[in-house]
Amino acid sequence: MLFSEEYFNRPDFAEKSQKYSDFIELILGEDLEMVRSLQRGMKSKYFDPGPSSTFEAGVMQLIKHNIEDLENR
Repeated sequence: MLFSEEYFNRPDFAEKSQKYSDFIELILGEDLEMVRSLQRGMKSKYFDPGPSSTFEAGVMQLIKHNIEDLENR
């Protein structure tokens, strides 16, 4: 899904895709401890979820869609 089929036939595809994978791992790795900390905090008995930000509307729409899809299976 990420690359067009034509790219798979390039002789440098493996090298280029590895560079992309390494870059993504670096970016995601920077946030990993923060995400783990947030997850631990959400398990706290003192955690009280607040309203979603308007910036999260797309995320909430996707979550609701996925829930509806699972309910209709």
